Amino acid sequence: MAIITAAFVVLPRVGSTEGGVYTPPSNGPMPAGVFIALGLLWLVSMGTVLFGINMGLRRGLIEVTADLLRIQQISPFSNRLVELPRGRVVAVQRGPTGLSIGATRRAGRSGAAGRGVDELHIYTDDGARLRFYAGRQSGELELVAAHLREVLAVGTRRYDGT
Repeated sequence: MAIITAAFVVLPRVGSTEGGVYTPPSNGPMPAGVFIALGLLWLVSMGTVLFGINMGLRRGLIEVTADLLRIQQISPFSNRLVELPRGRVVAVQRGPTGLSIGATRRAGRSGAAGRGVDELHIYTDDGARLRFYAGRQSGELELVAAHLREVLAVGTRRYDGT
């Protein structure tokens, strides 16, 4: 990132040796487009880094009591707490987020499929799907889902992609 910034800022200021004659750089102002492009590049880069930190440091807590299911997700930039009466939960399973890592797409052709990112799906009696713990290992999510199904005495639901 720093090398790209240096290339955009320093190289236009270096003199030219075109035709074997050194021409000093102009002392005019840098074009505004260069600074806008660099600003956008830095924003996207920092956003990607912060997203990765947020996903990597996410923690979770699941608590099942006699009449309540409480799920909490804690991350550096947000906290999420969902409390559901046990009777409202009708299915628990591991399912896809819709994201994939390493997928490639080319215009008009499909590329490599990549690895899908899984999450924990909890379905309620009104048909809502609650999604938790995206990016955890599939085995870990399946273990949590199986344990919750056993404790809550619920099954799974056919995933229809919505």
